[in-house]
This record gives sequence, structure tokens and C-alpha cells, in this order.
Amino acid sequence: MSSQTLLRWLSPLIICVLALGNIFLMCTKYLTSNVNGEATTFQHPIDESANEESPRQAGVRHITRNLVVYNHDSIAFADTFAHCSFNNPNCKIHYHHVQKTGGSRLASRLYPLLSKGASYNSKKWCCQDEMMDRFNANVSQYCEHNKFGIYEVTAPQYSNVIQSCIDYNNAPQQNRNLHEPNEIIGLMTIREPIQLTLSQLHHQCNKNFKHKSPEEQKMCKSCKFLKNRDYFLEYVHQTNLVFLEIAQEIPRLLNMLDGQINHQRRNSTTKAIHKMMILDQADIDSFFKAMESRLPAGVVIPEGRGNEEMTGHCYFGVTSHMMKALAPSLEIYRYLTSGLVWQPASNM
Repeated sequence: MSSQTLLRWLSPLIICVLALGNIFLMCTKYLTSNVNGEATTFQHPIDESANEESPRQAGVRHITRNLVVYNHDSIAFADTFAHCSFNNPNCKIHYHHVQKTGGSRLASRLYPLLSKGASYNSKKWCCQDEMMDRFNANVSQYCEHNKFGIYEVTAPQYSNVIQSCIDYNNAPQQNRNLHEPNEIIGLMTIREPIQLTLSQLHHQCNKNFKHKSPEEQKMCKSCKFLKNRDYFLEYVHQTNLVFLEIAQEIPRLLNMLDGQINHQRRNSTTKAIHKMMILDQADIDSFFKAMESRLPAGVVIPEGRGNEEMTGHCYFGVTSHMMKALAPSLEIYRYLTSGLVWQPASNM
């Protein structure tokens, strides 16, 4: 076959390849542009001036024996919770109520169940610094006498609660019965980040509307992202901060529990179980259903109550820009619900 004949056959193929390449480049450019046609570059959603690594770049996937995630192993989760609740009087559950993750519904059912019928008062367990002040003023009550404690605090503050209870339990005067060591179960609820952001936004713009400044009330009433971009992106930044703090504190919590297990192995003849348990808001109903078959005879889980979402002033629709900015939270959320832990690069 002559070179001219070969070229005649190959020319259409070359043209098609070049055309497909141009189409691919055009599609890529279109997909990476924003609604105004400007190129979009990812910036850290907490500090837009920062140039930090994403969780995938900065961390590693790590499976740990002391982390029990309902979505990953619902049977082990329910068994562990039931054992601590009904079979071991020395086991204490410390619940980290992350805001807008179904915590009111969960706590209002579990607290009466595990506190001899006492009613749940959300103000008693709220919030951040005020809650920590009450805890620090009466550590023995929270660490020793409460079967089920609720802490509506930040992730670093919750880690301090667990560390304080470990220190309290290990103090010589507290080790009243080394044959039955205290067990610590950490419980945390999380929620899909887009849903969490939307719920927090609705809560602030509707339920807390009267507590907002006139300027904030105006932005809430407008309920328009493009008109009030910075205001609504602040809720995205808050969600990312919550998830990044959780991701940073989970390894610290697990190290604490590992240390406590090793301590009690050296000082006790009885094996103690210390776990960190994570429950997705979407799995709360499933968890209660699983618990029904594990309840002692005659025991019923109280109905409880939820924190009803309001949308009177603003019924917001999350934009694609907000979804992109939630990328760090979404990745951490996927790790946690799969039973995996994100660890900072410094711990690698």
C-alpha cells in the first residue's frame, strides 16, 4: 500500500481523534467554570485565603478496633450499647451531641431509659463553655454517677470530657473495685454535611430569627444566595469546621481509650471494654429498632421528642457552589460512616 493510500485511510481517523480531544477540553472547561463563566478554583472553605491540603491529601485511611460505626456494623454497635446500658452498672455512656444531628430526639429517648425515668432537660446539657463549666465544677457527678451523659459541646471540649473521666477513674481513691473496672463508651451523632448545613441555616434564620440583628433578619428574609453570598457561605464554613474538628479529635479519643485499656490490663484481672461509637442521624430510627430486641423484659424505650425544623422566613435551597465548598466535610463524613478514620499528616 502506497504512502498516499495509507494517508487517505488514516486522515479521517486522525481528524476524529483531534475533534474528540477538542470536545473533551471544551467539556472540561465548561464543567470547571461557574455560572458567570469564570474559572473556579477550590479554596479552603474555612479560610478562603488558606492553601491547605484536603483530607484526602493530608490524611490516611485507618481502621481501629475501638471505633464502632452503626452504618459499618450495626450488630456490633447495638450489642455494645446494650451491654453497657443493661449488663454492666460500671459502664458509662458519654454522648457528644453535635448540633443538628438528631441529638434532641436521641437524648430525649435514651436519657429517661438509662436514668431511671428522669426527664430530659436539654438546657441542663447545653452548650459549649457553659456546659463545660458545669462539668468541671462537678466531675464526679458526670463521670461516676451519670449512666448517660449528654454534652452539646465542640469536639475538642468533648475530648476533654473523656480525658477528665479517664483521669477521675484512674485516681487511686476512685478505684473502689478493681475487679469491676469502669468502662467508658463514647457516643457521637453525625449528619450528612449538606443536610446539616441546611438544618443549621433554617434553625438560625427561622427559629432564632428574633435574636438576629436587623441586617441578618433582612438577609434571612431574602433567602437568596447570590444577594447574600458571604452570609450563607458562613454556614458552610461552620459545617466544615465541625467536621474538621471531629476528624482531628477522633484519633485523640481512640488513643485515650487505648491507653485506658492498657492501663486496666496492668491493674485489673477483668477485661474492660472502651469504645467510641458513631451513629449517623439517618440511622437513628434503625438503631432504636435494633435495640428493641435487646431490651430487658418489660423495658420500653420512651417516645421522646425531636427538634422540629422551621422554615417560616427562609426555606433555603443549597446551591452548587455551597456543595463544592462542603467537599472537606463530605469526604470526612464518608470516611466516618464507613468505619474509617482520617488522621492528619503529622500523625502518619
